[in-house]
Amino acid sequence: DRLTLSEMREIEKNAPGTLADRLAGEKRGKIEPCFKPGGRLRIMLDELKLALAEKSVALTYTDAAVALVARSSFSRKYGARNMRRYIQKNIEDRLAELMIADYKKTYSVARIDADGEEITVGCM
Repeated sequence: DRLTLSEMREIEKNAPGTLADRLAGEKRGKIEPCFKPGGRLRIMLDELKLALAEKSVALTYTDAAVALVARSSFSRKYGARNMRRYIQKNIEDRLAELMIADYKKTYSVARIDADGEEITVGCM
């Protein structure tokens, strides 16, 4: 029950375009970043940025930080799950520790950067 080469070519010729071609502009804009280098990671960091913005804290991160997180959390087997864990442990937890260490102080800016092979997290 295998397809012949001519049958496969006929299916390919009549198949609809790629997913990106079929999506409307708004949805396409939401999906395309996932396929860019560091795309999924930037989406995760932007989700953290939104969560902090609700608490009046502006989050910034550098390309160096994105590259380091991507290198440090890469896994062919587990994919983005390792990135999520890495962000929780090395960024979110450290930010929380900084913010509650001096609970009397109000922070309005959080910054994520890379210093060599280490993520640096700071609050101002």
